[in-house]
Amino acid sequence: MKQTIDVTSEKYPSRRNKLKAAIICIATIMLMSGCDLLAAKYVDINEEAGIREIVSTNRTTTSDLLLLGIDSYPSQKKIKSYVLVPPPGFDGPEVLSRSVLPKGTVIHFTGARRCVNCYPKSVQLSLKADGFAEEEPIYINMTWMNLLAAQ
Repeated sequence: MKQTIDVTSEKYPSRRNKLKAAIICIATIMLMSGCDLLAAKYVDINEEAGIREIVSTNRTTTSDLLLLGIDSYPSQKKIKSYVLVPPPGFDGPEVLSRSVLPKGTVIHFTGARRCVNCYPKSVQLSLKADGFAEEEPIYINMTWMNLLAAQ
């Protein structure tokens, strides 16, 4: 005969407390998912070997690339930065603008940063692009370097 245990009864207060703690923990995590505590954090890596050789150099795009205006908090509707990605790019509430950086555009690398709390760790290069005068920074992920030709 199988015996069932009522974990909500007064006989088993430690199980009830563990259940409460688990529910509170899950609720807290769900609430924090939109907080700055989980926002990506970056460190400057301009002086690292392999990076310092790229910073201050010019490259040319070898195909059309998308320039996406991004906001981490879409409810604010203010572009915080731009990312350069190959088509078709990506979409979502964080993408506030979309334009094309045409093939042959000259870009100048101005710095590099590494995300310290992202998985997998990513390196982004900051840049200026000829013909684009955005005030917000423009970044390209290091994995897309094959889309750029050295000058």
